[in-house]
Amino acid sequence: LSIKKTKIAIPVIISSLLQIILIIFFHQNILQIITISFGLNCFLLVGLLFYYPYATKKE
Repeated sequence: LSIKKTKIAIPVIISSLLQIILIIFFHQNILQIITISFGLNCFLLVGLLFYYPYATKKE
């Protein structure tokens, strides 16, 4: 963020908000909460892996 690359925060914010929303609606047992957290972390990892080549591209 200090080098004006703020687009990296978008997937993190989306993942965090989606995690909050899903846990609010699906929290009957601890397994649902763990599944939501794990799934969204996998989604975030894939998103960041796709973002990495774009972020490291020389201009």
